[in-house]
Amino acid sequence: TKGVVFGQIYGQGLPALAAILKATKAQTEEFISNFFARFPVAKDALAQMAVDGFEHGFAESPTGRRKQFVTKMIAGDAQALQYCGGKLRSLRGREERVARNMPIQGISSDMNLTACYRIIQYYRRHNLPWRLINSVYDSIMLEVPREDAEHCCEVVQGIMEREDLLAGFGINPGLRFLAEMSVGTHWGNQVDITAGDQQWKVGCRSCKKSRDEKKKPTNHRCESCGSTD
Repeated sequence: TKGVVFGQIYGQGLPALAAILKATKAQTEEFISNFFARFPVAKDALAQMAVDGFEHGFAESPTGRRKQFVTKMIAGDAQALQYCGGKLRSLRGREERVARNMPIQGISSDMNLTACYRIIQYYRRHNLPWRLINSVYDSIMLEVPREDAEHCCEVVQGIMEREDLLAGFGINPGLRFLAEMSVGTHWGNQVDITAGDQQWKVGCRSCKKSRDEKKKPTNHRCESCGSTD
């Protein structure tokens, strides 16, 4: 499913996605059909993002971040169209793919940056010898004394998983975000850990029953009705 999701977000064609999934074109087409049959809103939303990107001349994330496009401007300018030659169709296809991808990537980036800001606020407010030394897309790296590692993980995970992480943008999805922690003496030798005591609630859409788990759930099959929803 992850390969299908990323493939549709990035606008990959059937042959490219089939190669990534190591499946035949027919199997890949079936995967995509089954995915969108289960999540029809996602299909409509992605299609609308592409249309809006062309019509408005930009794509916009839920947090207000924008990516400007030029296809419609070129299409309405005879001189620019002549200069562009036969590349307009290819350009529009590329910009439509970006229009589908950008709002999702944009809000993910802003979530990470917001978490960075709150983490820095925390250790400055508490006068802690921590340093945020790097942030790459959806990852945050901090340098802390060895004896502070557990405390730091608990704080960072608490900040990154708050439901109101994007409240400053007027966004409250009502869902708990997920953050994974790892600790090591240098980049490349980290060990994944679980910070603090966590409780996970897993709900079934079919029978509406739920269960509590102490670790991040890996079994998505309902123990009551057997559904994977």
